[in-house]
Amino acid sequence: GSGGHTVAATSGNFPGVVGNGVSMTIGFLGPCGMNTPHTHPRATEINFSVNTTLRGGVLVENGARFIDVEIAPGSATVFPQGAIHFEMNPSCEPAMFVAGFNNEDPGVQQVGQRYFGLPPDIVGAALGGLGVTEIQGLESKIPDNVAYGVDECLQRCGITRGNQPTTQLQPVDAGNSPSGISGAPASATAAASTAKPWSSTKSTSSSARSLRSRHNARTIIDPLV
Repeated sequence: GSGGHTVAATSGNFPGVVGNGVSMTIGFLGPCGMNTPHTHPRATEINFSVNTTLRGGVLVENGARFIDVEIAPGSATVFPQGAIHFEMNPSCEPAMFVAGFNNEDPGVQQVGQRYFGLPPDIVGAALGGLGVTEIQGLESKIPDNVAYGVDECLQRCGITRGNQPTTQLQPVDAGNSPSGISGAPASATAAASTAKPWSSTKSTSSSARSLRSRHNARTIIDPLV
């Protein structure tokens, strides 16, 4: 994504973890870069901030209160298995984090991309009755992870959001598309071809792109459940 990238060591690409029940992700967040809200369906995460104070948050389940966390350099936080969480670099300097998992295949599910991968008529009904074309207009704007963060940070750091790549949307097929809907809007493809990453030195391989996810914040295990 435009805001940075992640590199993971899991059972899918790092045989050393097989049978040991652990895996790891290293995150490189550019200025204002955000690891967008996501979950890990098979693992709890402990996230360690290396060099900057990160902004994070976690929501465990229906009825739980949202926990806002600040991850100072040299501190860590735990995100429970399956909890929705995120992290953002609110500084104008590159940030790095290390995320450890108690499963060799923790899995990751980005909330925005996957939610809008449900049938558009279902998504529209869940959002109060939006039409299919309105849903397609919204989904075409969901950026790839790692994305740019909030406007306040971008303005403070002199960064223009611009068009971000949108190649990570859930594919449209017969199972999640009502009659007459046959693919992602053309605008999504156009955005993906014109977006510029925050750093020309970051990895741009397809394997690196596919490994961006599981991360996030500092130690504040208070009564989440």
